[in-house]
Amino acid sequence: MTTPRHVLFAALTLLGAAALPAMAHRGGPGFEAARDKAFAEADVDGNGALSSDEFAAFHQALRHAFEAARFAKIDTNGDGQLSLEELAAAPPPHRPCGPAAE
Repeated sequence: MTTPRHVLFAALTLLGAAALPAMAHRGGPGFEAARDKAFAEADVDGNGALSSDEFAAFHQALRHAFEAARFAKIDTNGDGQLSLEELAAAPPPHRPCGPAAE
């Protein structure tokens, strides 16, 4: 039997933490709260599992949450805009480990 936990694990495996900023790794600050919120928002029929369409919404919501967090971290002067200097000073986003794609 598939439980919501199994579905969530499969979704996160497919999503791949490498696609998210470094702070979004499993267990990172805010990850569980963002994951749970995105899951709840995406599970529109409330059955505790994600259909293919719901998974797409889950992925989009989770990615948006971490992009917003990364933007806020890079926006060091808090003006709601990123200058070239802020972008240049920002650490690179997390990249997957292993051989580089050619």
